[in-house]
Amino acid sequence: MTPMKIVYYTRGLPRSTHEVYMEQTAEALRRAGNEVIPCFPIGSARAAGQDDADAKASAALWMAAARQRVPRLVWNLGQLWANRTAYRPLLDLCQEHRPTLIHESYLPFGTSGLRVAREMGIPLLLGVHEFAHHILNLISHPFKGYAKRVDREVTLGSDGVMCVSNVLRDEIIGWGYPEERILVLHNAVDADAYAQSEAERRETRRALNADDAVVIGYLQAWNALERFSEMSRMLVETMDRVLTEIPGAVFLLIGGGVLLDRLRERLEADPARRKAARMVGQIAHAEVAKHLGAVDIAMCPEHSTFTSPMKLFEYMAAELPIVAPRQPNVQEILEADTTALLFPAGDAAGLAHTIVRLARSPALARQIASAARRAVVEGHTWDAYGRQLSHFAERIAALPLA
Repeated sequence: MTPMKIVYYTRGLPRSTHEVYMEQTAEALRRAGNEVIPCFPIGSARAAGQDDADAKASAALWMAAARQRVPRLVWNLGQLWANRTAYRPLLDLCQEHRPTLIHESYLPFGTSGLRVAREMGIPLLLGVHEFAHHILNLISHPFKGYAKRVDREVTLGSDGVMCVSNVLRDEIIGWGYPEERILVLHNAVDADAYAQSEAERRETRRALNADDAVVIGYLQAWNALERFSEMSRMLVETMDRVLTEIPGAVFLLIGGGVLLDRLRERLEADPARRKAARMVGQIAHAEVAKHLGAVDIAMCPEHSTFTSPMKLFEYMAAELPIVAPRQPNVQEILEADTTALLFPAGDAAGLAHTIVRLARSPALARQIASAARRAVVEGHTWDAYGRQLSHFAERIAALPLA
């Protein structure tokens, strides 16, 4: 593989998980032998000259709070402004470094990456996690058609596309994009970072007042305004059903967000839920492994149907038995009855029943947890991710421009 000079671009980092993804991808590309020049002009701690976890978390929370509180029209105008504002820093960086290609982590309304690539004669490798039509209820009526048109035009104008699920790949092929220029690359994890000793596990459980309890873990940032009703419904109904069967169970909720107080109100309205819930809130990403070490069963009650859920890879790395919804993007990652137990999406009773089944079947839980850990080590590490992305980028850079 020939080392490349890659400008890695996204116009802004509205979610803390997005920043983790961007940083891990950049490091994985570097370990694969490439020079990586980051360009994150808006909304990141790095753009503000900061580099600590608290600053990163606060930037992400501020962006999420703004999205929740301002009218959709104002938010969308802000996105258009951000796209326009990001153009000059990206152009300047490309003129200075003359990269082999631009790798963009795409956000809706994002035309600047394609514009700079065409002006500079540089290949554009587009990374796709979502399109506008997946979050259409966050887009005001005057911009819905425009946002969808931009998604299509930017994607079809790109020299290569890396997407995080086969669901997204099939959509893009349906637009007429050549299949040979698409790579499906699921998210990844640093598997070694999730190893916890028994002593560390006991200490964390003791701090949570959950020494002998069945601990059910849920890793989730509570910023998804468009999905909050379903997310909270699934959690509350599942807790109620599990606590009927296992009264002493503890639900460890890892992650903060602007909607966390709204969730807390729902949980504290019921004495049993209030007693069972342990709400860790916003923590540095480096602390996630420690808290997952205290978990017996990991759950994913609800998730979007097109992404590659980062939490699943973290659960796998922590060697936890996983309960997740049976939907195509999840089944690309988890094998039913081997690396996870799956339940019908949206069925809180099915989720609760599966959790109780695992709690009462320790041998089955250990078997699934071990298989999940093996699968993530063998196929979903950041090093493997970096190598695959590098090989694909090299191939795209060698092709004629689209």
